[in-house]
Amino acid sequence: MRPVSELYGRHPGSDIYIVGTGSSVRVFPLSFLEGKITIGLNMAWKLAPVTYGVTIHPDLNVPEFMPGEAPRPEIIWITKRRKAKAVLTRTQFAQADRRFYSFEADGQPNTQPPHQPNDAGRILDWVRRPHGDYLYQWSSISQTAANLAANMGAKNVILVGCDNCALLENHHAHDQHTRWKGVDPQDRYRQYHEGLSEVRLALRERGVNLISMTPFLSLLDPETEFQHLCAELDAPTFVANVDASPADQKTSIKIQKQPYANREVNRCRLDAIKAHAGRSILNVGCGSGAYVLELAGEYDIRGIDLQPFPSWTEMPDRFSLSDAAKLNQADDSVDTIVSFETLEHLPDPENVLREYRRVCRKNVILTVPNCDITEGMRKSNMLYSHWSDRTRVQFFNMESITGLVRKAGFRVGHAAYINEINLSPLLLEYLGLRGRTGHLAAGLLRRLGRQRHFTTSLVVGEKA
Repeated sequence: MRPVSELYGRHPGSDIYIVGTGSSVRVFPLSFLEGKITIGLNMAWKLAPVTYGVTIHPDLNVPEFMPGEAPRPEIIWITKRRKAKAVLTRTQFAQADRRFYSFEADGQPNTQPPHQPNDAGRILDWVRRPHGDYLYQWSSISQTAANLAANMGAKNVILVGCDNCALLENHHAHDQHTRWKGVDPQDRYRQYHEGLSEVRLALRERGVNLISMTPFLSLLDPETEFQHLCAELDAPTFVANVDASPADQKTSIKIQKQPYANREVNRCRLDAIKAHAGRSILNVGCGSGAYVLELAGEYDIRGIDLQPFPSWTEMPDRFSLSDAAKLNQADDSVDTIVSFETLEHLPDPENVLREYRRVCRKNVILTVPNCDITEGMRKSNMLYSHWSDRTRVQFFNMESITGLVRKAGFRVGHAAYINEINLSPLLLEYLGLRGRTGHLAAGLLRRLGRQRHFTTSLVVGEKA
């Protein structure tokens, strides 16, 4: 590979835009970037016009090395030669070695454990002035790109889509992998921000501005702005991302914040499967089979229900008919049983849970409607819609469902509320607030809110 220092000084006194894949890019006017000098991070080329591309994982992010992606020879790629040699095939590396530029980032011994960002390249002197082919690298590739842009001669380095946070639990603007390595995403975002903050200070010392550009007209409540723009542009408010960390470094879920929406595949339930399930899964009460169809490429997963659904024909060998109370499965025949919105319809859920325990080797992952009624709901004569569903004969709150799971012989390994209700629109309607006033009030309500309302209880029962 050619040394990255050959690119230094190419764009003296220019504005260089660093384009990330944060959620805000989904609603950013990408035509603004046409004709601009851009450095795309990882898979930003899928979203925006990219002049240069920077990645330390060419195997995951360079289109020439990704199945089904068309080559993009116009992109000038910058990566780490030794890393590329380790992750690419011999043929792929030969191609990269001919076309790509290489930077170095090993300037001191790494002091961090495997699940934390390597700090061998966390050297601010490299940012303050060029040091050959060495570029700052710590918690985010955006920091490396900012160092590179300055070395190219930029006067202003403008970040686009480098959000350093999730928006409505979206981590990326499109369907892209993440690598949390067992760390809470919020902690990782803090590291992203910390690294960029110290890079900004070092760039200021050399007369280079590092700023961020967003599509939002107010930063009082960016999530509401994001939601409004998604509606205006007919863009999805949620896109799921896969954690591409090694299997032993997957991030466990906590209470997830997500506005309620009817989706065939619910992100919180999907994340629970990926965080807790074994390799073989039986989805009891699978309905249309959305989770089976979604996960068939990753797990040995099958679905059962009392009646067939047309969508089963997509993978007919994955589905069969069975009664949850008497499963046609041998003892300890699957790792995990997944049961979403099923127990509340059954006359004897304890017996069904014992049947689940007979069949699973590892655990059960289940969700039921949350039937807690707060004092405010009671005084306002408000109920969750599932209270009026006559097909439901059981009404659980978190205490009763976890108690039932324990009674059936499981140990409760994880319990969380999911699918949060956004009450702001109702309150704004009640107050008669619209437009900008309503927007500002919505942000204030979100900040002042103390009582959160969730429609669903999620429980993971570990087999004792």
